[in-house]
Amino acid sequence: MSDTETTTGLETALRSRLLTFEPLAGSPLATVLGITESGAGSDGKLFWDAAPDNIGPRWGILRLQNRRSSGDGWEQEVAELEITLFARPRSQKVTLELCADLCDQAMLRFRYTDATSVVGCWGRLRSTLPPFTGPADTEVVQIRLVYSLVFWLTYLTQYHDS
Repeated sequence: MSDTETTTGLETALRSRLLTFEPLAGSPLATVLGITESGAGSDGKLFWDAAPDNIGPRWGILRLQNRRSSGDGWEQEVAELEITLFARPRSQKVTLELCADLCDQAMLRFRYTDATSVVGCWGRLRSTLPPFTGPADTEVVQIRLVYSLVFWLTYLTQYHDS
């Protein structure tokens, strides 16, 4: 993790962890999801908040949600990293489950520390969502992953002794 001085740095580091994690067997998430020829998905089709149009057949959306202070007078924060994986058509379900497995492996026991910041993953939730019903697209597959994070980031810990 290169930058824990900002929320954007935290987001970049979490996305990077997911896309660059090397599993003991098989391909990394970026390879299985695929990449775009340019732009935000050029290193893997995992996007913050929204994906570009016509990105298929597999992609993921990231959100940092329910962020709140906890326990130590506002310096410690807890939040959830939500990853929603999508695929179309439904025949992509097995490959999408593999993508979810790779996310779980990347976040399992994930810890980062440096001189002024600590980030850790302390739990997870995984839900394969049922198919949509008409008139929505019934060929879309969705898997929702939620990782519980605890962190002390530089931009708050710098005031620790102030």
